[in-house]
Amino acid sequence: MNQDELKKIIDKYVQCYNSFDIDGMMSLMHRNVYFQNISEGKVTMSTQGISELRHIAEQSKSIFKTHCQTITSYDIKPPSEASIELEYQGEFAFDIPNGPQAGDKIHLKGKSEFVFKDGLIIQLKDIS
Repeated sequence: MNQDELKKIIDKYVQCYNSFDIDGMMSLMHRNVYFQNISEGKVTMSTQGISELRHIAEQSKSIFKTHCQTITSYDIKPPSEASIELEYQGEFAFDIPNGPQAGDKIHLKGKSEFVFKDGLIIQLKDIS
């Protein structure tokens, strides 16, 4: 895949993510997609396969009233790798026991790393 094709998939993924379009997000994923969330150097979540990723995406949809990723830079490495720097904002939909309350907002800076196979995302790491 060339640089424009990789960037187009990433942009579509972020657009779907921001609008809570889980079906759209999953349409960009390889059936064997591996996802990892890394926070402060520790793996806080990982999934293997599209059904596990869909489950996590659906849970996240219910936790946040709003959320938005804003891409601040791209690092595209054809034919199969890319990363983006981003800013993330979210507002909690309900009170989390011993955690944030409904309406609390979160702001993070982070990075997402992508690996592509057969025109789809086969690996995604969210790092904050």
